[in-house]
Amino acid sequence: MSISSSPARNAGRRSVKDAIESVGVPHPEVELILVNGQPASFDGTIQDGDRVAAFPRFYALDLSGTQHVQSDRPEAMRFALDGHLAKLARRLRLLGLDAMRRRRSRSTR
Repeated sequence: MSISSSPARNAGRRSVKDAIESVGVPHPEVELILVNGQPASFDGTIQDGDRVAAFPRFYALDLSGTQHVQSDRPEAMRFALDGHLAKLARRLRLLGLDAMRRRRSRSTR
């Protein structure tokens, strides 16, 4: 990820979190941050010319020796939807998410 800044607006140091969000990456999606090849946290600071790499949650790599910026999240996300959200439930399942929908009874249609 390349983080560019205008000298007038971001002169000097700024937080890693602000830099990542300035390029459109929401911070809750970030699991690992490297600044100049070293692990960093959101509250760290960067200067012009620093190299910042932001990675999403890893599922197949062993990252036991690295510093994670997010707390542990549940492994599987599950959704329970009302009967009128059938299209949303179908799309969530197409994305590989667990979505359960309760069917409407005939008397409530």
